[in-house]
Amino acid sequence: MVLETNFGTEFLEKKFYLLLFFGMAYAIISSFFAIWVFPPNPMLVAISLIIITTVPIFYKISEHEEQIGISDDSEKSIMTKHAKAINSFVFLFIGYSLGFFLVALLLSGSTSEHFFSDQQHVLSSINPTLTGNFFSDAFSAFTSIFSNNLKVLIFCLIFSLVFGVGALFILVWNASVLGFAMASLFHIKLFDFSASSEVFNFFNYLRAFFFSFFRFSLHGIPEIAAYFVAGLAGSIISFSIIKNHFLTKKFENILLDVSNLVIISIIILVFAAFLEVFVTPVFFRF
Repeated sequence: MVLETNFGTEFLEKKFYLLLFFGMAYAIISSFFAIWVFPPNPMLVAISLIIITTVPIFYKISEHEEQIGISDDSEKSIMTKHAKAINSFVFLFIGYSLGFFLVALLLSGSTSEHFFSDQQHVLSSINPTLTGNFFSDAFSAFTSIFSNNLKVLIFCLIFSLVFGVGALFILVWNASVLGFAMASLFHIKLFDFSASSEVFNFFNYLRAFFFSFFRFSLHGIPEIAAYFVAGLAGSIISFSIIKNHFLTKKFENILLDVSNLVIISIIILVFAAFLEVFVTPVFFRF
């Protein structure tokens, strides 16, 4: 709420990189507050608190983008029109992921295991590379990953269309999974780097962090960008219906805008799946 009160939409979209730090702060504060206030199920409370703080930001940016879809009749590409909004959402997501990453590192073993129990279960089922079960057929891996990610994208689109900002739950949840995955790999690589070095120094921490970050973000950031593009498309339609713009001729511009956003989100998702199967395992082997 503080972010919404003190900064306008244009500032947030122009200074989108600041949202990374806001995202980190929201994730860390919400997580520790949830552990303190509601220990039986702190993750659910933490995600709920993050969503509450993010709704005003998501609402104002989506509303602004809906106005752009109506009024901008220029020959700009669809991504150029909405680039600032997408950058804002992606940097906010990266901030959430890094925040959960730090929470996983700061919590004690038993508390971390309890807090991230659902993320551990999801990670084991959807990311076999962490458990040692590699796909023997790259094409099967690609189709499986793409189909699963496409389902998430469709949910983002539908949730945003029906609830306006409903996609936020899926996106914040994915940030928690990514943050926990990074922390798990960070511990593994830190041990490996330290074991191979005679001196345990700060450089080992940096190597472990960058390895764990790029191991998942190389394909994860495009993947999340696709979800945000789809979520933005659904939100634009939702806001246009709320404002009765669907009764005007300008609604044609909105439908064209949204259709292009959905197509672009699917293309980005294909690219992300390609990176996850054919590029990431080559450069970031366990």
